[in-house]
Amino acid sequence: MDLASYLLKPVQRMGKYALLLQQMMKACPETLLNSSERSIQEIEDLKLAEEMVKFQLRHGNDLLAMDSIRECDVNLKEQGRLLRQNEFLVWEGKSGKRSLRQVFLFEELILFSKARRFPDRKNLDLYIYKNSIKMTDIGLTAKIGESPTKFEIWFRKRKPNDTFTLQSMTEDVKKIWTEELSQLLWKQAIKNRAVRMAEMSSMGIGNKPCLDIRPSDNQISDRSISFAQLSRSSSEVPATPQLFRILGCNNSITHTVMAVPYSTTDVYLS
Repeated sequence: MDLASYLLKPVQRMGKYALLLQQMMKACPETLLNSSERSIQEIEDLKLAEEMVKFQLRHGNDLLAMDSIRECDVNLKEQGRLLRQNEFLVWEGKSGKRSLRQVFLFEELILFSKARRFPDRKNLDLYIYKNSIKMTDIGLTAKIGESPTKFEIWFRKRKPNDTFTLQSMTEDVKKIWTEELSQLLWKQAIKNRAVRMAEMSSMGIGNKPCLDIRPSDNQISDRSISFAQLSRSSSEVPATPQLFRILGCNNSITHTVMAVPYSTTDVYLS
């Protein structure tokens, strides 16, 4: 196809753009790839353009699939961006039966649906809603046994056997999904920690001084004052009843040698 054909009807030809960029990169001789920094940068720009076109094409297909979800009682507009959707074999529970499901990954939700395909109507498949899980309720096990295509999603607030085992069609799909899920869960943990810290701060918790009881070379808690030595020199503080009251001692034990810490602990603010 010539360039004019590639540029005809841009919306319908997104897939052709990626093919055009691939052919442009193949047309560059190897001597050009290694000749100058400018040439290398141009090749990198072509690769970035190809990745962008592929992303837009995939994302457009994902949005079309989302619009084809039926019988769904969840407001999908409130679940954040749709990140991706793929077909999986799914086992619900430890001994559940295997089902073929179209799974949609949103920022706030994972949705399971059953595809209803119409061979005579291309790209008009429907997806019947089955169930969904909020991201705040799940944990992830990225590797199941020796299988390179399986991973597990489990509920953190329910019974241990409330799990979904997913098997992708390729290893690449499994890798992308587990990486995406890990990033979402990590961001969620950081967000939850920030919320807890803000709540504690509003309650006055976390701003109070704490005692540091860790041993340190700067501490001088091993220094002591002997009551028996206090009266040996006129320059030293006499062991008077007032001193005993300050120390909380009974002045009837004036002949007892007692170690009083000069400095007990360090204090720091959290």
